Amino acid sequence: TLVGEKDNIIHLSKDQGQLDLLLALDSIDRKIYSYIENEEARAILKNNYLKHQYSKITVMNSISETFEQAANVLILNIDTIGLGDIPSKKLNEMSILIFLKTSASIESEPILQKGFSIQSQNKEMIVFKRVEG
Repeated sequence: TLVGEKDNIIHLSKDQGQLDLLLALDSIDRKIYSYIENEEARAILKNNYLKHQYSKITVMNSISETFEQAANVLILNIDTIGLGDIPSKKLNEMSILIFLKTSASIESEPILQKGFSIQSQNKEMIVFKRVEG
């Protein structure tokens, strides 16, 4: 699998929170820090039954607040964030970057120069993994 069972994940999304719930249900040991662009969808995820019963999803109120969390996986599915918007310190903590949908069109070369390699790629997703060593 791309994401480990005990990984800490930052997820910035324009969707409704469905990926957060699926990642949480797949492993109860994951910590997920989620920022959802749509305020109504964010409120729905904050109050979701599954979130309260089974998971360690924390719904954040801002992107900057989300970047303050300790994590090793970054999942981007948001149009308003580019590579330059990710704090360098945070990027250095990441071992896996997953860019979904429109974020998959982010230029790869600068990410490769920061010590990542492409693990998987298609038109809907690109996965970068930090090169060991």
